Amino acid sequence: MVAWMALPKLPRAPPSISQGLRGAGAQAVASAPLTKCQWVSFGCLMIAGGMLNGVFQAWSNTIPTQLEGDLPGALLKWFSFIAGLAGASGSLLVAFSTRVLNLESKLKMTLLCTIFLQFVGFVLFAVLLPGSPPAGVSGSGLLLMLLIIIGSVANGAMSPLVYELGAELSYPCSEGLSGGVFSWLLNVFQVVLLVVLPIVPAAWDGELMAGTCLVGAGLVAVVQERYGRQEADRDGVALDTKTP
Repeated sequence: MVAWMALPKLPRAPPSISQGLRGAGAQAVASAPLTKCQWVSFGCLMIAGGMLNGVFQAWSNTIPTQLEGDLPGALLKWFSFIAGLAGASGSLLVAFSTRVLNLESKLKMTLLCTIFLQFVGFVLFAVLLPGSPPAGVSGSGLLLMLLIIIGSVANGAMSPLVYELGAELSYPCSEGLSGGVFSWLLNVFQVVLLVVLPIVPAAWDGELMAGTCLVGAGLVAVVQERYGRQEADRDGVALDTKTP
């Protein structure tokens, strides 16, 4: 990092063919407006990502209260830090794994895998949480915390996937559209959950999160993948020139 700061190097301008086509206002890009179906796919993706990330971030703040008595107080004080670190690790891990495993053109499948992992973790958390149905089934505090950490990793991996796939779907629009809509919806769903959560019994929080995963998976399932930036970088032109 110090060497990079001491020896700055200007990036290539434009950094990619797709950026160059967009920045130059090339005819190929200008003649490729998004269809209604593509806008629907973009909207479903943004809603799914904002809902799952926003709801989880708001809900995770209540977990230490639910685990009081099952985990040492000293460990619960570090819970938010541990969950945040797990989410950040998921973001880094998915960026590395998608490149190594050549999943850049399979972002929808990868996103569904992260949602499935969250669903399994939240279902197990709901079943094993003391005091929740079914009666007589409970898990240790460490096991419950491990399930939340797994969910945090999977939830953290979602953010870059949603952003990247959103940028691909909305190309030739700026990537700022994907990031802005995603961030706005994330905050909206956080506020919604803050209103809904006090109404829902604490014992059913796991079921609420599992249900949210099912709704999010359904929204992602209807997304029609389109990799406009990758196609432009590969072929030097913006493809999919159909009009609505």
